[in-house]
Amino acid sequence: MFQYESAEKYQYSKGQDSIYMQAKSRFYSIYTLWLIIILFSAVTRTILLVKSIPQLDLGPMLLVKIYAVGFFFDCVTFSYFAIPLV
Repeated sequence: MFQYESAEKYQYSKGQDSIYMQAKSRFYSIYTLWLIIILFSAVTRTILLVKSIPQLDLGPMLLVKIYAVGFFFDCVTFSYFAIPLV
C-alpha cells in the first residue's frame, strides 16, 4: 500500500504562522494593485473635477455621486486587472 509521509516534513522553517504569511504575501500584490488603481483614479478624478468647476453646479450630493460612481468603476477595472493574479 501507500505510505503517507508525516505533515511535519512539509512544514516550513517559520512554524505554524508560515501558512498565514504565505497567504498574506500572496494577496499583498493584489492589495497593492487595488491601492494603486484607486489612488491613481481618485487623483485623476479630482484633477478633472477642479478643472471643470466653472461648468458645474457643484453640491455635496454631486460630489458624493461623482466619487461613488467612480469608485464602482475603479473596482470593476481592478477586477479585470486582478484576474491573472488570482
